[in-house]
Amino acid sequence: MTLMPKPVQNLRLLRGIAIVMACVGLSGCWAGYALRQGLSQASLLLRQKPLAEALRELPPRQAELAEIAHQAKEFGVSHIGLRNTGNYDTYVDVGRDALTYVVSAAPRDRLEPHLWHFPIVGAVPYKGFFSKKDALAEQQKLESRGLDTYVRGVAAFSLLGILRDPLYSTMLHGTPGDIANTVIHEMTHGTVFLSGNATFNEGFATYVGDEGSLEFLAERFGMNAPEYRQAVDEQQDSATFSAFIASAIADLRTFYSRTDLTAQQKIAGRQALFEEFKTRYRTLAFHRPGYGRFLDEPLNNAYFLLFDTYERDLGRFARARRHFGSLRAMVAFFRDTVARKPDPAAYFQDWENRLPPGR
Repeated sequence: MTLMPKPVQNLRLLRGIAIVMACVGLSGCWAGYALRQGLSQASLLLRQKPLAEALRELPPRQAELAEIAHQAKEFGVSHIGLRNTGNYDTYVDVGRDALTYVVSAAPRDRLEPHLWHFPIVGAVPYKGFFSKKDALAEQQKLESRGLDTYVRGVAAFSLLGILRDPLYSTMLHGTPGDIANTVIHEMTHGTVFLSGNATFNEGFATYVGDEGSLEFLAERFGMNAPEYRQAVDEQQDSATFSAFIASAIADLRTFYSRTDLTAQQKIAGRQALFEEFKTRYRTLAFHRPGYGRFLDEPLNNAYFLLFDTYERDLGRFARARRHFGSLRAMVAFFRDTVARKPDPAAYFQDWENRLPPGR
């Protein structure tokens, strides 16, 4: 693997921090938040070490997953056409189970995400914190305003090419399929990113991560290997769960659209739907027992909208892939054509409408 000399790494880091600080100046009332998160990110990046050095120090299982992560990164560049940003050539020990903590919110009487507005990325339906304490404080503030909330720990995210993403210790858990999927998902964000369109960005990265990781595992281990078969089973579980969540969201939208109920009646009445969803969930068959931990989650609108952001209509990307014949050609279409249009989302929608029936 090719590693950048440390002085050059530090120069890039300082340049990236300068960009973060410029965003702080643009963010008005977000200045305090952006400053805290920027400094936390910088403190992590200043602790990074070359991956080759980390591989000699990590326990065997983590070292194996770190090597797979680097191989998945190389595969993403050479076989899928993802942007070569030099990501995952360094390693950072985060020192906790989650890299960041992400807060989502929504009104209690309708499925409508609460949005935050940031420089560069635009409007997004979540807000991240490096401190769990800060995330819980934000959650409490939102709940005091009568909003549903959901907080989750995140193992990785993309710096979108502003800085090179290290391999974080939080990523080195799970299966080879998990780590390959995470790496390719985050690399996809650094390749195609539409400002202010979180549903497209997350859906596209989810699809490319799923399909790309299977292609990587097939080449790296073989299609008869347990690593590949386990990933197939996990993605089948994900598809089963996504279909279940999509059905639940459709039922909630129908319920919230009723004009004979007041907002308070909708809030009171939705609990019966949540209980019905739990009953329906118990009938599902998964390869991994308890998939999604659905029965343990505090069900509310913010929780369901989280999955809507990541999983909504992945079939549109599957149709594009069938049209182009390969994942690499599909990624090239979005990277070189769609993302460069003045209104990428509208262009893609028009392109979809012009596809021949059945494609």
